[in-house]
Amino acid sequence: MASPNLMPNFIVSFEQTALQKGAHLRRLFTDERREEEESLLRLFREGKHWHPLPKERRKCPHALAVDGGSRRLELANGSLLIIGQALILGEGVEDAIVDIEVVRGSVPHTTAERFADLFLQRLEVHLAAKHIQHMESEGMVLLDGALYSGLPQLYPLRAETLEDPTQQLVEDYERIFDACGRGCMVVSVAKSSRETLLSQLLQSDAGIPERDRLAIPDSEIIYRWTEDLAGFSTPVLLGTRSFTEGSSRALLEPGSPVTRMPAVVSFFLRPDDFAPAWRVDVPGVCVGRKERLGDLEAGWVDAKVLEPLIASLLADYGGPQVYHALLYMVDQEVRLSTERLMDVYLPMLEEALQVKLTPSLSSGRFLGWP
Repeated sequence: MASPNLMPNFIVSFEQTALQKGAHLRRLFTDERREEEESLLRLFREGKHWHPLPKERRKCPHALAVDGGSRRLELANGSLLIIGQALILGEGVEDAIVDIEVVRGSVPHTTAERFADLFLQRLEVHLAAKHIQHMESEGMVLLDGALYSGLPQLYPLRAETLEDPTQQLVEDYERIFDACGRGCMVVSVAKSSRETLLSQLLQSDAGIPERDRLAIPDSEIIYRWTEDLAGFSTPVLLGTRSFTEGSSRALLEPGSPVTRMPAVVSFFLRPDDFAPAWRVDVPGVCVGRKERLGDLEAGWVDAKVLEPLIASLLADYGGPQVYHALLYMVDQEVRLSTERLMDVYLPMLEEALQVKLTPSLSSGRFLGWP
């Protein structure tokens, strides 16, 4: 047995590994590029796909923001406790909802994880759908996350004892998009993105076969190749691009409510020099496009049509941390802390159920147990 006074020397090992891998890892964060990346960089820069910001700043007078927070806790009986909460805020509006579910241990891990994601998405989208019905035209509802990324996930979820969240999600999305058709706007802001939509479209337009295309995430292109300048990327109109073969069969059959949903416009926005860039999604109908999800795979949108929306978003920009004043406020309020989970919600649930809910040993590691 090792002496209790000896500590593993992780620091030295870390330093050696960082030096060995430094040159390789550095390429992900700088303008340095491999030979095979040159063609993609040329397509991006010669196509002038990074645009200056409009000078106008125009605050939306009727805006609401929605966000959610959730925690998952593995229990000693093998089940997974999920608690989610969502909040919508705006002038004269404050509405909060909380939901609880327990997933049996027999449910496959990937299914449980997908359910947990849909569980929170359902709460957020439901609040947005509920309140957008009462907004006047030109009102705006802001969502946290990427609007388009959630749509290919609306295929049914089947699991023991679990109610499928996708049915209510589809109904609420339909209510939201109907409101967009009468002049309201829905805008989602994602602080991170791992998709390759922009890079794939650039290479597709250049005639590069799919098997030869580079899979460089769009956020990496923006980070590395825009010289940290304020601006926004050429908008992309998204239809079936991110639908897999399986989700297409489930969601894009003729007559499906999903195939009738509006195509989504997506772009990256850096509000100030050196600031982090966000991904912004908006239903195409909100910026004058009539295409539906089932009408196309992907295409370009004239950058000029986004300038009024960008002017509105920039009016509420408060710096790199306060990326949007209203979204930042709701984000701070809705976060579900470990303390609230363990000291408030768990005891309340135990009292309601009249049973003791014991976290598993693996959960205990993250709760600060010795």
